[in-house]
Amino acid sequence: MNTTKLKEALVELQEQRRILDGAISNIQRIIATMNGDSETRAPTAQKVQGASYIDDSIRILEVAGEPLHIDELSKKLSELRQEKVERRSVESSFSRHILKTKHPRIVRSRAGFYGLSTWRAMMTQPKTPASN
Repeated sequence: MNTTKLKEALVELQEQRRILDGAISNIQRIIATMNGDSETRAPTAQKVQGASYIDDSIRILEVAGEPLHIDELSKKLSELRQEKVERRSVESSFSRHILKTKHPRIVRSRAGFYGLSTWRAMMTQPKTPASN
């Protein structure tokens, strides 16, 4: 049985889930702000049982909103999982994901930094100096 179509559908569904999770977080923040919650905190990634380093890193990157250094990602993964996560394990998972996945969800933006593949255009555009 050829599973290519099923794998492609799974990737598509995971991407849709990621987008929906981000939208839900944004709406929750807006509601909290509109209700005048004085204790509105910066969003944090939530632990999901059985999630991979890739899944957890995507949640962390969505909250950060920008590419992060592998050391920072490893630190945040350790906090999220409440156990020590080795940098080399995370980096190995990322490399394997990038090389072996048809549509990687995490990409290397520059040496030591990783971001979401949906940010690719943003990461490659040169920053323009502010006009005076």
